[in-house]
Amino acid sequence: MKKNASSKILLSLGVATLLYSGAFAAEITFNGDSDLDKYFDINEKDNVATFKNENYKNKQDVTFNFSGAAFDDIPGDPKIYIDLGNNSLTLKNNTISGGETAVLPKNFNVDAKDFTTTDIGLSYFNTGIINANLTMVGSGEDFDLSDINKNKASSLLIFNGAEENSNDTANGSLTVNGDFSAKNSAIVSMKSDIFKVNGTATIEKSGLGFLSQSYSNLDANDFIVLRAKDIKTDKLNEDTNAGALILKTASSYIDESLLNGDDYGTSLDVTDEDNAFGGAFVDYKLSLKNCGGDKCLVINGGATAAAKKLTNQIAVDIEAITRIIDGLDNEQAKEALEKQKAELEKLKQEAISNGGKIDDEKYVDLVNKNLNLNLSANDKVSILVLRSI
Repeated sequence: MKKNASSKILLSLGVATLLYSGAFAAEITFNGDSDLDKYFDINEKDNVATFKNENYKNKQDVTFNFSGAAFDDIPGDPKIYIDLGNNSLTLKNNTISGGETAVLPKNFNVDAKDFTTTDIGLSYFNTGIINANLTMVGSGEDFDLSDINKNKASSLLIFNGAEENSNDTANGSLTVNGDFSAKNSAIVSMKSDIFKVNGTATIEKSGLGFLSQSYSNLDANDFIVLRAKDIKTDKLNEDTNAGALILKTASSYIDESLLNGDDYGTSLDVTDEDNAFGGAFVDYKLSLKNCGGDKCLVINGGATAAAKKLTNQIAVDIEAITRIIDGLDNEQAKEALEKQKAELEKLKQEAISNGGKIDDEKYVDLVNKNLNLNLSANDKVSILVLRSI
């Protein structure tokens, strides 16, 4: 009897310990960038922000609750380091609908047992390493990528390459040393084979795609959007299961000197046939392939006739400029963008009244004037050829 009683006491103590540790998981709320100094050591010289983990590592799980913008506007896009040891990290988007609800943390590097995000838009502009099982979940089945900078959604965007008409270059990549799971999420890369999972990747009700800065760079030839040791997905049963985003920044349209370092980018989904830009810009197919002992999700396909129509491209430009103006604080830059938007709208109306025809050279001269590119006649011809005009 005493032995059984002791066992019951030990069992009760074990349950109590589990309840105790679960009850005291840390909840940290971020209302804006000003909260970062409370919880992170920021090294401006090395461009690194490290989580103050003394009270958390190997002691308790941590949840970051976002009720406003945080991390996404830190100057210089520093690397974020969070080390919780054997404990887990969760990111939750608690923004209230009615305004901008996107939460877009950049360059998160995590050491933890599990790393879970809900309605979070992760993005990487430099090398990212997650030593944890990564789970991404979107709360809505119909996630909206048409304005990812504002809308609450679960996404992973990896940027890699020179920024259009700018001196800035992104070298983003992501390696997950663990398993990866995505549900109601989007996974989009600018360059092939820069997202690797050293475990099993499970993709459910999610979109995979290609991020391009140019209408002339929409062809995808064995573009590896995800590499893993094993892949489980429901995406291969759909007719259209891969898409494209067009990335445009303020420096795509106006001289960088007007921005004073305050550039702003937006991504536009050009995949749907019923979009506002004149039809689907791409026809992509997704396939599962063996690649070097791993499994890879690969995109193949190219641009459609709609992508090569200049009036459709101008429609994208006008929408992109509208969003960029809304996102910028720089009045000088906004004024220059408003002027270019008005000229583009005028060009579009001229094309409509001329049965779809447009003065191609006039369009290139407009871009040249605003970007101060000093293009030669040969340069102009090259641009028109690249844009398939």
